[in-house]
Amino acid sequence: MISVIKKYDTLPSILLKQNRMNKLATIIAAKDGDLYKSGDYAPKSVKNKLEEIYHKKCGYCESKIKHAAALQVEHYRPKAKVIEDKIHQGYYWLGMEWSNLLLACPSCNNQGAKGNKFPIQGNRVYNPIPNLLEPFFERNTLLANNLPLIAERPLLLNPELCNPRIHFYFDEDATLYGKTAEGRETINICKLNRDDLVGNRQNKQLELLSLFEIALEANRRYTLQDGAFNFLLSKAFRKLEKSMHPQQEYALWGWYMFTYFSKCFLAAIDNKAERQILLAAYKQYQKGTL
Repeated sequence: MISVIKKYDTLPSILLKQNRMNKLATIIAAKDGDLYKSGDYAPKSVKNKLEEIYHKKCGYCESKIKHAAALQVEHYRPKAKVIEDKIHQGYYWLGMEWSNLLLACPSCNNQGAKGNKFPIQGNRVYNPIPNLLEPFFERNTLLANNLPLIAERPLLLNPELCNPRIHFYFDEDATLYGKTAEGRETINICKLNRDDLVGNRQNKQLELLSLFEIALEANRRYTLQDGAFNFLLSKAFRKLEKSMHPQQEYALWGWYMFTYFSKCFLAAIDNKAERQILLAAYKQYQKGTL
């Protein structure tokens, strides 16, 4: 998970079309989120905008389509029911609310994972503010970062409202851990350590490690001049740094590998002298002097 920026006051206009407002009024009257069709909240213009905001990655695990099948428009707060609260009828009034629509992969969003789970630490909101649609449509009370919803204090992290670096850390084998209750619960809910996901993160690590090993082996075999050796090392560090860019898959893991270089890479280098060479090069790269 990485932070993404979504402007809640700049939403796809189709979500405010009169036919959708009429549908919302019907659903609020019936208190039934199952009345929504995917075309109500996930028309092409909405999905395209979310794919732009989320860099075509799942908002929870950061997998792209090739690893996770087609990405889905998902409801952060469930629209029809809530697993943890049997009397709650779901956040049916948020079914087309822009601040409640995220992008997720099926593996994070299915009933075996996130599904209709939404644990909180505060008091749950059960109904929309009265007269939501009259005399005019007012979104302020629907926004995920406003009262009354923000007071629920969700345990499931929202990439639009949190800094994941505060909530998560990894071990050197790409397993994700939570620093906070929210981080731990999000990992559990979305299955963020499922085998294929950890494997994909490990593959990125091994790909980067091989670049450092190639540079060290070339220097070992051919006693490269400093310029040539530094060029190979700089190329490897640039690719490592690029791995934490938001557009990259598993960018949080990329950030962690770059920030905790020694932990993630040096243990795999058998030769102590070469470990020291790599560590010195990392410090130089950070300073811009490599």
